[in-house]
Amino acid sequence: MESFNPLWILVALGIGAILFKAVVWYADVNSDRGEFKDFMSEIRTEMKEVQAKLNRILGGLAHPVTTKDSPVVLTKEGADLSECIDAKTIVDELAADLFPRIKGMDRYQVQEFCEDYFIDQHKPGADVESRWRDCAYDKGLKMHHVHLVLAVELRDKLLSMRGRPRT
Repeated sequence: MESFNPLWILVALGIGAILFKAVVWYADVNSDRGEFKDFMSEIRTEMKEVQAKLNRILGGLAHPVTTKDSPVVLTKEGADLSECIDAKTIVDELAADLFPRIKGMDRYQVQEFCEDYFIDQHKPGADVESRWRDCAYDKGLKMHHVHLVLAVELRDKLLSMRGRPRT
């Protein structure tokens, strides 16, 4: 029979220490991964907000569908797009429901409300959105231009319902 070698105890303790360190390291990595996922989720949310604000800023620059004058009015291209997407009909359908929401707003706030409404809140049906995309494509414009034209038409309609012209 062989004699017991104390070196085996040292080897076993070494392997045990390595396994213990590996388990601790794995737990640290997993907790860091969870924190990293939360961090990346927060970054994604903030990037979407920045993108929306940047689109809003860039949207405020000169457009082929509106003038830079105050108040904003449609250009010939904007009027053509309005006709193509049948904006007046859409606005007529929405105006009565949206009119109470502009109570107490000044004209600028009404304009902002209308822009925000078509950018963030209005969800057209698939067939309507398809028509909007076709019109935008045919005229070499972006969907932002469609929303801007709708916002101007809605603003004018709401202000006329209130008995105050846009000027």
